[in-house]
Amino acid sequence: MSKQVTLGVVIPVKAPSPHLSSLIESLQQARVQADSIIIADASADTGIESVCKLFRVKHVINAGDRSSARNLGATLLSTSRILFLDADMIVSRDVISECLNCDSPVASIVEVSVGESLLARSRRWERQSYLNFGICIAPRLFNKSFFEQLGGYNPGVSSGEDYILSRKAEATRDRIPLLKGPILHIESDMTILNYLVKRIRYSIEFGNIPGLLSSNDGSTSASSRLLCYLSHLKRDPEIPLFLFTICTKSLEFIVARSRSLLSRMP
Repeated sequence: MSKQVTLGVVIPVKAPSPHLSSLIESLQQARVQADSIIIADASADTGIESVCKLFRVKHVINAGDRSSARNLGATLLSTSRILFLDADMIVSRDVISECLNCDSPVASIVEVSVGESLLARSRRWERQSYLNFGICIAPRLFNKSFFEQLGGYNPGVSSGEDYILSRKAEATRDRIPLLKGPILHIESDMTILNYLVKRIRYSIEFGNIPGLLSSNDGSTSASSRLLCYLSHLKRDPEIPLFLFTICTKSLEFIVARSRSLLSRMP
């Protein structure tokens, strides 16, 4: 008899999240529920303890940065599979059942940006571009044994850890399957400037991972890391896609606004 597949969910939290309650509620209202949910809290003062008590989910404090929090949550789970989510997400009703029925040790899940801000609309178009162009989306579902085989997320890496782990997973197989989900990603709270700063931080973080991004002259300066990262855009085209969507969406907004103003003129 085959071993029963079980699923645990790990959600790292580093600051008070206004969407955490919605995420947990969506997990508990899914057609099939996860066997375990762990909130891995970066510290003890993010103010989410009451939320965890309300929904009766496990709360781990002082879990460290996001990579360390994810790894800690994974070690505490006794389930055969792990789903990693962020606190600003909401899962659709069939996500858990898809994760349980997946026949691959690793899988990505379609993510859809929600919100009406310019950033959210641009990210929504950007994510759709990934699907249209066949660009790999960072995996969120792992068999626990496979996750341990990959070595987990890189501790101390606060941005780009998904990119790093997805490259490790891609190296072990022909393709990573994509589950239709979707996962709703609430991105209306982030400004465009904050998002671009976050993307540039990837170059600095990647420079601390030996062999991942190496410049021709062996330089370790932040500027060299950034240039090196930009040279790898053919493998990670998120920045040009994002800038393209921002420009086109901005133009769309300007045209719509101009037409609205012109229509009001006598």
